[in-house]
Amino acid sequence: MELSRRTALGSLLATGAFGLAREVVADTPPAQDEEISSAFPGLPNEWKAYGDNPDVAPTDLSPVPLGTGKPLPAEIEIARKIMSASPAGTKNPLDVARYFADIGGGKSVPGVDGDVRHYVRGWPVRYNPVIVNFFSATKTNPLAISGDYTAWCAAFINWCVARSLSQSKEVTLDARGLMVPFAPSVLKGTDSASSGSFRCWSQDVRESPQPGDVIVWATQGTVNKCAPGKGHVGFYVGKALDGRFLTLGGNQRDPATNQSAVVEKRIGQKFSRSDGLVEFHSIRRWVGAA
Repeated sequence: MELSRRTALGSLLATGAFGLAREVVADTPPAQDEEISSAFPGLPNEWKAYGDNPDVAPTDLSPVPLGTGKPLPAEIEIARKIMSASPAGTKNPLDVARYFADIGGGKSVPGVDGDVRHYVRGWPVRYNPVIVNFFSATKTNPLAISGDYTAWCAAFINWCVARSLSQSKEVTLDARGLMVPFAPSVLKGTDSASSGSFRCWSQDVRESPQPGDVIVWATQGTVNKCAPGKGHVGFYVGKALDGRFLTLGGNQRDPATNQSAVVEKRIGQKFSRSDGLVEFHSIRRWVGAA
């Protein structure tokens, strides 16, 4: 879900069963609640002391210095390798999202040594270059829109859509260590960092959803036709027996810790957040590859 400017980054979903829409036996809280339903990636041992700190906020990506909290050169290169190894040209954005979820579950990345699970979650010490590049590559400046609109759930969806259409496997970085933007021909998302930008995107298929459709929630009182607004967006995976939606996405918070990651969640028709009640809006089917 979308958070404040202090809480922007992500983490992942444990490996596993996302192949088909599925019903899951619901040993869960009431259906109006939200709940992480996969393993949440941990932090490196040297960062354990900062585990209670909020995620570092996204940084202005306009042609100015990125400011404090920049990742180390080695971290920037690891992020580039992680992004380069993601599925490209599959025309299925969910394939890309699953890739990041699998990393969060412990899957190794070719050419990268060691545990990289924390590259798909928020960082408490400096900004995560993978997350910042979700914005950079899709030209969705996280600070272009103020407040909760700047969280990274929409940037993650936009990146997965573009990557699934891109035929260029290797990721190139600019002088600041940021991913060079995708070609305009593959930017078939919404060109916006706001989850509300998906409210009128593509086709509304809420009556017959399929895995990989984009599911949208809107904060009560923010819906104004197709205008951007607060809420949350992720990939629809299936539905639990209690009626909650199984959702795979970026910037999905663990309610117990308020930390963000690429993980699967069970999310109800409604859930409460500090800025208001968030309600199910619609499910959109991507038709950009048709």
